Amino acid sequence: MFRKEEQRALIGACIRRAGAMPEIKILELNVQPEHVHCIVGISLSTSPAYALQILKGVSARLFFRDNPKVRPRYSRPIKFFSGLIVLPMVN
Repeated sequence: MFRKEEQRALIGACIRRAGAMPEIKILELNVQPEHVHCIVGISLSTSPAYALQILKGVSARLFFRDNPKVRPRYSRPIKFFSGLIVLPMVN
């Protein structure tokens, strides 16, 4: 999906923009050609599923808005984040 460097930079910026909400803080982000690694800090009142929904939905909408040529290639939704691992973090 993100084979070109400009597409990787764009999806990185879109994910960071999606994570600009007060209850979501992106700690690390690594965009690979086929997938994305993202470590996110969320408040205790925010569910991991909600944070994932926000990151996936907003980043996909921003990516396709800014890169419309890519949209016709995909007849079904793209999985930017196909999996979720929730680990507690202690400061």
